[in-house]
Amino acid sequence: MNKREFHEQGILIAEAALPYLLRRAGEWREAEGHNGGVVIFYGAEVAGWMDKLRDPQHWCPGCLAVTKFGGVWRAHGGDDHSGARQWVEVMPEQELDAQGVCDD
Repeated sequence: MNKREFHEQGILIAEAALPYLLRRAGEWREAEGHNGGVVIFYGAEVAGWMDKLRDPQHWCPGCLAVTKFGGVWRAHGGDDHSGARQWVEVMPEQELDAQGVCDD
């Protein structure tokens, strides 16, 4: 496992998890007929979809939101009962190739 991690305001996501999230989000969008929006993950499972990133209070802290263009946001603050307080960017959107892989 690659030890490099993304650090943003104290948030850690193992780099090895990012290709899985991007691939799984793309598969889910295709299966459900959603071309855009954000796919929300709770752990490694898809928890839902939104047309745009909003309403963090509807999600538990730690949920991840993945945009069509590879941006990753994390629900931050709050608690499981009241929901998160905000979305914090973990990885900015990037150009993706036809397979959904970031061009680096």
